[in-house]
Amino acid sequence: MMTEQNIIKEHNKLEHIILLKIFAILIVVLGHSTLIYNDNWTYFIAINQSKFFHYLKEYINTFQMPLFVFISGYLYYFTHVEQCKYNTFKILINKKIKKLVVPYLCIGLIWVVPIRYFVEYENYRSLKLIQVIFTKVLVVKDVGHLWFLIMLFNIFVIFYFLEKLIKKQNAILVLFLLLGLAIISYKIPSIFQLKRSFYYLLFFYFGYIFRLKTKEIKLLVLNKQLLITFFLVLLNIMGFYIKLLSPVFAESSIEIKIMLACLKIINGFSGTILFYVIIFNISCKYKGIIHTKYIRLLADKTFQIYLFHEPYIYIIFFYLGMTNIHPALLVSISFLGSICISLIMDYLFSRLYYLKFMLGK
Repeated sequence: MMTEQNIIKEHNKLEHIILLKIFAILIVVLGHSTLIYNDNWTYFIAINQSKFFHYLKEYINTFQMPLFVFISGYLYYFTHVEQCKYNTFKILINKKIKKLVVPYLCIGLIWVVPIRYFVEYENYRSLKLIQVIFTKVLVVKDVGHLWFLIMLFNIFVIFYFLEKLIKKQNAILVLFLLLGLAIISYKIPSIFQLKRSFYYLLFFYFGYIFRLKTKEIKLLVLNKQLLITFFLVLLNIMGFYIKLLSPVFAESSIEIKIMLACLKIINGFSGTILFYVIIFNISCKYKGIIHTKYIRLLADKTFQIYLFHEPYIYIIFFYLGMTNIHPALLVSISFLGSICISLIMDYLFSRLYYLKFMLGK
């Protein structure tokens, strides 16, 4: 059993966050592997439909991106405040351009775009390559999963300046400011992923605060474990049910839309914290798990898996989606295959010295 003394002693360890990162990337890959069965996604249609995978994807959508951004905010506090890195704006910009913008452009142009042409992706079919580059890639529109990299880059830039306000003002005041931005973010232009940047900024702040208050939060989780888990599960179920009903209110008044936006945020937050609590308890119970061979491999390759996985899944959908394949088998091939392909691509790029920069190395 972890005590207060042990929590203070292990404060600088990030084992539970490393495990949470692994869980997050696996959930994202699983979500993309089930896209073909989601009723809201129409680019590839499977002959054998699956309500189970439809609802699984809908549930994953409620927390997968909030979880990723939450982890980024958590690690930003650890890196910037505790490790005293990113001391100047110039250092931060240079680091994040290398880590996020360069991989976005390189992997987008040599991996995502060619494969989308190969699988006859509907939104690219009538466009020449130069049109795709200028109307899609350079404005960060419809380049698949890579939108997240530019959105995260925007958040780092915005938060660097917002952090000064956080240090001067009450944390609750900043929370309400970011909540307001998230609610009205639908009014912000989507170019360069600005709309999503201002929406997910709130979850980045949640992660930042969680690291700031990590000792208190860990003690609370340990002392009130069952109560917190029960409350979060209940909140998660209710939020998911409301999400399924939300299309009914699509044309409702502005007040209803604001209420639904708030419920969406609560749903994302409850899912994020629920899995934070679950993974934290796993890391406490199985202390050596982070040092096992395959966990260590996944921990080192989460970013590379994110970069490469989705286009492979499109190829699987293109060839197998219209066949009589069982949904569970198609999802398994997509999920496991995309992880293996991502690791192989990372190995090839890493072996070639002049290509390493494309992976943000």
